[in-house]
This record gives sequence, structure tokens and C-alpha cells, in this order.
Amino acid sequence: MIAHLFAVSGLSLWLRDVREFLSQVTFARPVLLWLTIVPLVLAVLIFVTSRRRRSRYAQIGKMPQTSTQRLRWFDAFVVGMLWSLFVLGVAGPQWGRENESGIAVGRDIVIVLDFSRSMWADDLTSKSNNTRWQAAVGGARELIETLRNRGGHRVAIVLFAARPLLLVPLTTDYDHLDFRLSELDATVPPAEIRPADDNATSGTRIGSAIRSAIETHDARFPGFQDILLFTDGDDPANDGEWRTGITAARNARIPIFVVGLGHPTKDSFILQRDVPIEVIGENGV
Repeated sequence: MIAHLFAVSGLSLWLRDVREFLSQVTFARPVLLWLTIVPLVLAVLIFVTSRRRRSRYAQIGKMPQTSTQRLRWFDAFVVGMLWSLFVLGVAGPQWGRENESGIAVGRDIVIVLDFSRSMWADDLTSKSNNTRWQAAVGGARELIETLRNRGGHRVAIVLFAARPLLLVPLTTDYDHLDFRLSELDATVPPAEIRPADDNATSGTRIGSAIRSAIETHDARFPGFQDILLFTDGDDPANDGEWRTGITAARNARIPIFVVGLGHPTKDSFILQRDVPIEVIGENGV
């Protein structure tokens, strides 16, 4: 008696678990589930056809059901089960996923660092970060440290020169962010941000970098997104390419905060082995 009660109790618990599991199952393509009734429709048609055939033969004589006929019904049952399993698989069953939209507890910030050659200019007053790129990296690291103390914000890093490069996707791992920033050296930039060929229009594509930052953002959290751009604004092509990024950011409703680096009025020199290789005038920030 006790064993019987345990068996019944175990069965009820198993059925409850099955019901709870099935209640959590969703399908990526639920419209395909209608195909599971195809075997049932065919079975009904076969049954109706068989009844009509039997009624015709009844006028001649009784036709007993043979083992071959029973085997055909078993084959049809197996085929129907296999078809149903196939349809369920194609419909894309999924579980363990939340369909609810995420809730933002902080802001998503994409830091965009200009690593073009004009950022080599050492026209800043800071002794520790006298070049523009060093000031940009230093400012980004200070921001990371501030966010570390507050918490709740995700940060990504995009480098750019002639092309953009996603250095770090959105993350709250501030140690990793700081480590990647500490490794950077604009005088030895990653190959991914250099011109793809000798026919490149410019070595500074701000618009492309902004578009890359927009793509880096998580589309689930509109209204909680920012782009922080460190640049000297110097683009030798002077073709207004940066406007494409501004337009994309306006359409995505993502604000851009710009930190301008460099002297606004004086010419700046880029030195290589103490020899000027480029002069940056007032076209920069």
C-alpha cells in the first residue's frame, strides 16, 4: 500500500514537472506547428476511403481485417509520429530564455579614441600626457576609474584612424578596460585602423568611427546610451565625412560628447626623431 502511494506521488510530481517544463517552451516559428495535423488529416481521409471501400465489398461478402492491414496502420502511426517530431524540430523549440526586454540599471558608454597621426602632436601642457593621444587615453582611464567607483555602467572602446576597430565590446569589467587602455600606443597603432590601401581618402574617418560606436551599442536600451569622442578633429581630406556619423547618431538618438584635444589657434608639429614630419594648423579642434 505504501509502495503504491509512493508510486502515485512520484508520478504526480513527474507530471507536474513535465507541465511546468512545457509551459516554458516557446517556438521560434510557431506557425509551422499547424503542419503537425497533416498526418491526422491523411488518416481521416484514409479511414473514410476504407469505409467506403468496405461498404462496397459488403455487398459481395465480408472482408476480414488481415494482419497486412493492421501492419499498414502501424506504419502510418510511426510515420505520423516521425513527421510530428520533424515539424516540432523545424518550429524551433526554445526554453530558458526571457522574452522580456532588459532593464537598464546604468548607462552604456562607448569611448571613441582618435589614433590618427595628428594625435602624435605634443602641444599639451601636461607633463605626463603631453601628446594628444596620451591625453585621450589618460582621460578614458580616469573615466573608467570613476565608473568603477560608481558601478552599474557598461563601457566599450572603439579606436579609429583610417578605419574603426572595436577594441572592447560593452562590459562592466573595468579592470579589463583599464588594462587594454594601458597597452595602447598611437605611434604603433593596430593594423586594423590603418588605411586598407594606398588609395585611402584620409587617415582620419570620424564619421565611420561614430557609426561603429552606434553599432556597438545594445539596441535593447534606447535612451541609456552615450558616445564619448576623444579627437583633435583634424581630417586632412576636409570632405565632411564626419557628418555621416552625426546623422547616424541623430537618427539613433544617441548623444555624442566630444573632448577636443590640441591647441585651438597655434600650429602644432609632429616630430619623428626630432624632425617635423607634419604641421597641424587651425583646422583641428
